[in-house]
Amino acid sequence: MKKLTALWTLVLFTLLEANGQMVKGLVKDAETREPLPFATINFAGSYIGTVSNKDGYFELNIPASCVGKAVQISYMGYASVLITPLSTDEEPKTILLSPTTVTLAELVFRPLSPEDYIRRVVKSMRKSLPKEPFYSMCYYREKFLENGGYLAFTEGVFKSYYTSYQDTIPNQYQLVLYETAENPQEVQFMKSTFDKKDDRRKRRAEKKGEELEAGDESGIGIIEGTFSGPDEILSMDLSKKLEPFLDSANFKKFKYQFDDPVTYQGRELLVISFQSRGIVDHLKTKGRIYIDLESDAFASIDYTGKFVIPFAIEPVLLAFGLTVSNPNITKTLRYQYLNGAWYPEYFHIDVDLELTKIHFFEKNEKSLFEIEQVLKVSDIRENAEEQIPVSKRLDPKKNPEEQIFNDDNARWADFNRLADEAFTRM
Repeated sequence: MKKLTALWTLVLFTLLEANGQMVKGLVKDAETREPLPFATINFAGSYIGTVSNKDGYFELNIPASCVGKAVQISYMGYASVLITPLSTDEEPKTILLSPTTVTLAELVFRPLSPEDYIRRVVKSMRKSLPKEPFYSMCYYREKFLENGGYLAFTEGVFKSYYTSYQDTIPNQYQLVLYETAENPQEVQFMKSTFDKKDDRRKRRAEKKGEELEAGDESGIGIIEGTFSGPDEILSMDLSKKLEPFLDSANFKKFKYQFDDPVTYQGRELLVISFQSRGIVDHLKTKGRIYIDLESDAFASIDYTGKFVIPFAIEPVLLAFGLTVSNPNITKTLRYQYLNGAWYPEYFHIDVDLELTKIHFFEKNEKSLFEIEQVLKVSDIRENAEEQIPVSKRLDPKKNPEEQIFNDDNARWADFNRLADEAFTRM
């Protein structure tokens, strides 16, 4: 039995060798010719795929199992397109998607309010979400930028064990591959100030015969520690954590209304827009909830929020003479319908804020910091038999480089990495 389980696990997570072929594309709106960011690109009839970047650009490897298969390109509110990758030209193919309009029967809106629909879908989650645990492979990417320059660029692949909706056990992740960019740009914000301070500390330490302890005194480490790392995006799954605006206990804190329905991957979706009446969980938010009425399920959620800096961080920033302007966060949770249930498809987080150092006798310093994270779920296998061993489970609070367990000798070439034209991997 143990040999059979080991063999099954090997088959499950050893991806097929790629032929070295790749399809490159640029997804655009057919009417405006504007790029469509984070469009979904999957081989028809499989879980293998990727998403486009902010410029609508994507690169899709063609594994042996998918040679000749059509590729489906989908975007919320647009008609999906099927293309056959007959050639693998160097120049990207331009794929035009047309906006769609949907007119649901008027009676749909009369019996229930927006809050009633949300309440009904939450109640139906035990039916619409997978009833049994399942495995998947998840590609993760994080960018940390200052004024457009890269301070960090990280990619990883997780072997993931998703517990069932009824189970209180949290989802489990094993880090299979992990890579960070070498020689990133140094933080420019207040660089001269802290270079001088480091020089003084170094001279004092040398006089005393002591070693200089490394530390981030610029306050950037606090910002990075608060917003970066995979912990937040890995915990976004609605089966384990409801967003505040989906919780009936919080309905009075938000305003809801119906928007025009849309289609996604051939399914008609009811759309509910919402906006917080005040600050909820450090955020003032607005966004849209997409509901598949046929299965009473959340197909997608998109929202943006103006972040209110927690009181615990404000005194630290003020101690450095820093102010924070326009702290915003954007989140997307997208699900896919497979074999009668809704599985995670991809999650996306964007955080941006501007730091200002106030000087009384010279020009103030400013920098715009941006953190972007993407988690793309693929290679879903239902009815998982075994959990990830405790010794191999990722602890997001610890150094990822010390938690890599590549049991099946996976390679980066086996996975579709999110294209980023502005960055060259080392």
